[in-house]
Amino acid sequence: MFQGLWCEADREGRLADEPVELKIRLLPLDQIDVEAALATLDRAGLIQRYASEGGRVILVSNFMCYQ
Repeated sequence: MFQGLWCEADREGRLADEPVELKIRLLPLDQIDVEAALATLDRAGLIQRYASEGGRVILVSNFMCYQ
């Protein structure tokens, strides 16, 4: 899940926080609760979830280190 987020993120490491869409795009055949997985990544400090004017956003922490 975490590595898949890298491919969905923009140049700054941001992507839309849309668990259903991420499930379809990243793990379509896996039985996984994407919302729970994102919450776990957030608690671990690997991502940050927040709201902006355009909606919910995920920021991949230290994105440039992974690129």
